[in-house]
Amino acid sequence: MGGVSSESAGGPADRLEALIRGRVGLRARIDALAGQELARLARARGLGLAEWVDRLEGGGLEAAADWDAVVNLMTVQESSFFRDRGQMDLLRQRILPEILRRTSPSAIRLWSAGCATGEEAYTLAILLAEASGGESLGQPEVILGTDVNGVALEKARRALYTAWSFRSVDQSITDRWFEPGQLPGSLQPLPGVRHGVRFQQVNLMDPQAPDQVGRATRDLVLCRNVLVHLEEEAVPTVVANLVACLRPGGCLVSAHGELRGRVPSRLAVEVHAQSVVYRLLEAPPGAPLPRPAARPILSARPPTLEAHPPTLQAHPPTLQARPAALLQGLSPPGDLLDQARECGDLGDYTRAQALCSKALEQDPTHLPAHFLAAQLAESRGDRNEAFAHLRRILYLEPDSAGACLEMAALHDAQSEPEDAERLRGSARQLLRQMPADRLVSPYDMSAREILGEIQG
Repeated sequence: MGGVSSESAGGPADRLEALIRGRVGLRARIDALAGQELARLARARGLGLAEWVDRLEGGGLEAAADWDAVVNLMTVQESSFFRDRGQMDLLRQRILPEILRRTSPSAIRLWSAGCATGEEAYTLAILLAEASGGESLGQPEVILGTDVNGVALEKARRALYTAWSFRSVDQSITDRWFEPGQLPGSLQPLPGVRHGVRFQQVNLMDPQAPDQVGRATRDLVLCRNVLVHLEEEAVPTVVANLVACLRPGGCLVSAHGELRGRVPSRLAVEVHAQSVVYRLLEAPPGAPLPRPAARPILSARPPTLEAHPPTLQAHPPTLQARPAALLQGLSPPGDLLDQARECGDLGDYTRAQALCSKALEQDPTHLPAHFLAAQLAESRGDRNEAFAHLRRILYLEPDSAGACLEMAALHDAQSEPEDAERLRGSARQLLRQMPADRLVSPYDMSAREILGEIQG
């Protein structure tokens, strides 16, 4: 069977690889199997491969249909519901409740960029419905799912999924949010979930992509396991298009490490226990967005309990607790903190707070209990108490970069970028003084890994 090889310089395979890289940014390599399928597609159109590539390069309506076939062949369609439990917990417990507190439900807009066959977009719809306490989103088109692959988007619109798509999903989720599909053995999201999701074909490399999605319209952009498949020179263009669609204060979430060392200056880096989040800095209309400082602004000594706290606002914070994942990997002195974590897993924050208070009564110097108490205070809207616990940690352990980063996240959520960056600067200074492989509480990350995320 005749195929195509990419080894002959300047041949049709080389031209097609260059075309794919240039148009969609994919790290394209046409192997033997892909070459055979491309040759078959060309023959089905009555063309030789070189003639078919000529047509693709030339554009036009016929080329557009052919291009969809090429993209379908060369792109990854792997996806599943609730993929990456840690990031899902962060969205459920902290990011989405924050968005709901600061944005009218009718105005919330989320974007799943590179959504493949739609599982991620529907997952966002379920998480948002859970966070808002409803059985459906109530509004149409709250969530936009986009992909360059038109075939994958057709599957997303049909919304029929087999067991493989649910391999990371608890039975309680499928029982509540899904119903039997038309195909044997399939499930589909409930109508109230599907109602809130719209799918659209968008090329993230296209200069018009922000206009197609809506500039400065998105409270959250989820773009995971996309950048890793792109050529290095394509990443800045794609990231710029993603950022252009964020509202001030909106969040970008990528897969772990995808943006390490490539964070635009317009984004503030927030390190959470479950994931890194990139938040668009706010600025007055017409003012340039500030660039985070490249060096620590604080003195070498970090803030302590005796230091004068920053001015606190009267309104409640915009962050939700993440107690269970926060303390993973730590070893509390007794069962109380373990029980508090279990209650946090179940969303019983009142019981978790009572258990955490008992743990601190037994050992007022126990740092994991103070971290948990700070997060529980956030969930109650008590920002002052959250800061008090974090300052207590700094008093007990002056080199706690984690406490500085947690305080920075509080300031970021309140649109206080100068205070947030001052604390991040202190954290950077502390991290540079640590052994590179030292694990930093409360995160399951080393000092080197965290520095890679928050370097100014």
